[in-house]
Amino acid sequence: MVLDETEAVAPAERPGGTADEVWEDDDVKRLVVLLACVATLGAACSDSLATTPDSTEPVPTTTATAAAPTTAAATTTTAATTTTAAATTTPETTSPPPAAAAAPLVPSVVCVDFSGDVYFAYDNQSDSVVVIDADDSRLEGSDPDDDPFVPTVFAQGTMSPAFLAMPTGLADEVTWQLTGPDGIALTATPDADTPACTPELLAPTTPDARTPGFDTTAVLSDDGASVELTVEFTGVPASSVCNAAFTPEPASVRMQDVIGGAAVDGMTATLNTPVIDLPGGEAARFVVAVFVADICSDDGASFSSWSLGEFVSLWGGVSFCARVDGTGVEVTEDDTCGGPPATGGARNRNG
Repeated sequence: MVLDETEAVAPAERPGGTADEVWEDDDVKRLVVLLACVATLGAACSDSLATTPDSTEPVPTTTATAAAPTTAAATTTTAATTTTAAATTTPETTSPPPAAAAAPLVPSVVCVDFSGDVYFAYDNQSDSVVVIDADDSRLEGSDPDDDPFVPTVFAQGTMSPAFLAMPTGLADEVTWQLTGPDGIALTATPDADTPACTPELLAPTTPDARTPGFDTTAVLSDDGASVELTVEFTGVPASSVCNAAFTPEPASVRMQDVIGGAAVDGMTATLNTPVIDLPGGEAARFVVAVFVADICSDDGASFSSWSLGEFVSLWGGVSFCARVDGTGVEVTEDDTCGGPPATGGARNRNG
């Protein structure tokens, strides 16, 4: 039975309608509901089939790409939109290099000269100038006058000889104890294997081209009883000789009358000595000791060191003889002056 919607009316209103016709209409309704259910189930089945490997129809899918830890972007794609997320870059981090170990200061003995003076050297194994406290650079068994000249500022590399020290007695051992930035105390002491000093051993690490000398002028007193001698120390420029790592400052010069005891700072000294009778005639004898210390500086810190080499021989004094004759005074560099050798200087320090 086909129901035309234009003709459909309620069963009770149909003329001549029967119960059978009414049930037929109910059957139609059931059939419509059944067909609707079938259609709904069919759609559900289609969705299910689309997700199986046998499906031949493409269906919308969702793909997620995980973001990498570097600069790659994370992308999410759907059937309707595509979204790109900004990537996050993780900065690379590096650990600082380990701190370099502090380099040591190594003292050593160069040689011992005929008078017992000990020459020391050092090796600064760092790549820069090192400054330490005076307590970390100490002498034992030496003349206290040497203490102001023990190094506390050290150029990089080796310095030989660096300084010398005089023992307080012939049987005393001079020891230099040096504590470097590494905190390790090292000592240097002469022993039976220490060589005697030679010009080769005493050749300085820092060349010193200075040649000390003297100019003299003598005047006999009006009564002829004494001679006034003016001694000018020459061959030493104002600037000190320093390692290339340091700044040279004006050198310190002290001249001492060994016989009379007077001392002056500077390059000129005036001495007065009585004329005496000697086997070679009347004369006045003079002994002049000269002490030269180089003064160097580093970053505002200055320090002194003895000028070595030829300058060491001047510590004992240089003898001059002023011979008096009828025409005046003649001065020569002579330690006898026609008589026994003059007493040399006491090797006092220019402290």
